[in-house]
Amino acid sequence: MYLSTVDELDTGKYFRANLLGGSLHYDVDLSQSGCGCVTALYTVLMPAVDNLSDPFKYCDANQVGGHWCPEFDIMEANKYAFKAIGHACNPANDQGVFPSCDRSGQCSIDVLRNNVDGDYGPGASYTINTQRPFSVETTFHETGGLFTGYTTVLGQDGRSVVLESSNCAYLEQMTTDMTDMVFAISNWGASNLDWLQHGVCTGQCDRQNTYASFSNLKIFTNSYEPDEPVDPVDPVDPVDPVDPVDPLEPVEPLQEMSYVKPCPRWKDDSLCTDGCDCFVSWPANDPLKWKSAENACRCLPKQMAPEAYTYRKECRKSSMGACSGCDSCKQSWPKFDTLRWRSAEKMCRCEQEEPQGLVYGAACANLYDGQCGADCHSCVEATDSSGQKQCRCAPGEIRQVVWGVKLASSLDVGLCGDSCKECRWSWESSDPLESLGTTATYRCRNW
Repeated sequence: MYLSTVDELDTGKYFRANLLGGSLHYDVDLSQSGCGCVTALYTVLMPAVDNLSDPFKYCDANQVGGHWCPEFDIMEANKYAFKAIGHACNPANDQGVFPSCDRSGQCSIDVLRNNVDGDYGPGASYTINTQRPFSVETTFHETGGLFTGYTTVLGQDGRSVVLESSNCAYLEQMTTDMTDMVFAISNWGASNLDWLQHGVCTGQCDRQNTYASFSNLKIFTNSYEPDEPVDPVDPVDPVDPVDPVDPLEPVEPLQEMSYVKPCPRWKDDSLCTDGCDCFVSWPANDPLKWKSAENACRCLPKQMAPEAYTYRKECRKSSMGACSGCDSCKQSWPKFDTLRWRSAEKMCRCEQEEPQGLVYGAACANLYDGQCGADCHSCVEATDSSGQKQCRCAPGEIRQVVWGVKLASSLDVGLCGDSCKECRWSWESSDPLESLGTTATYRCRNW
């Protein structure tokens, strides 16, 4: 069974919630879930794009049904045992298909390995008497924007059992996964459940008479966005065309955004134009980050030339950020940004080997042609040692540009060139007069 926002089957409308920093509360009755049985509440990153035979497009970290995807087991239990564990996967390919996952998982909590006898089991002598319903509360820890652990509290009649997995680095690779997974509930049985029961009971699951119930399910998070129509105009990025005349009054800068990852299939992308790289984003100065009320999919601004960035450690997946399966996908930020790793433009990007012995020649048609990219102030033909020519930004000509809210009414004014899709008033960040300074003009932000 899967949680959905609609009654009919629609894999694009499964219920999802950002669990980072949030919590999950529910009551469960496992009195009829005996030895050999497993009652499970878990999350998986479905629908599986490569599952064409199952209308639900199921996937999990054990490839049940033939398809892999990340999985977090919030509860795998019966009246004798209770366990939770995370299962990360190797990075998905460009089509979103996961090649393999960690079947065993890591960072588990296990009531039978809690080193306290009498915590959990059927009978009045146990702290949690599983012959009767009990409550479960799982809190998902977030540290520095990463998923680092979780705590589960089992409660009944004022008594509680606390199970915790904290500071587990393995879970960090599931940070993005935990923001948009689908909830699943299942009952199943197996002949060998030593990984769960550890020999405390014997016997097979009675599939005809097994019963378990969940009730009072509550998910506490500020990041879930229902699938509702949204205003197609970005409130922080106004697109009111104006004439191309140089402004006489100061122009406000655009709201700086943090762009995190490509927009998932289920999320509304109406703010993205055709052909742009559509990314999940929020205002850079919003401390709520992905919980921001302005979290939305927007077009990723064009990036600068590769040599304009400082590159540091390898990213967890070669498909993260602006990378697309390259060999060297690294955390990066603009060289001119004094905030360095705290920069709003910090992102995973492909590090490229800089060619040697370049000879620079005539100017290219546009400031953004070839490898010149954004924030280039002199785009010229460059010939490498093998004789190949390509437009590159001349040395010392990459300088930070501040984009204003003022749009030109045509796309070929100022420095916007002949291939521009978004022509805006802009100025160099070092200009003391900002939008009214000598560096202010119309430039191309998207092409």
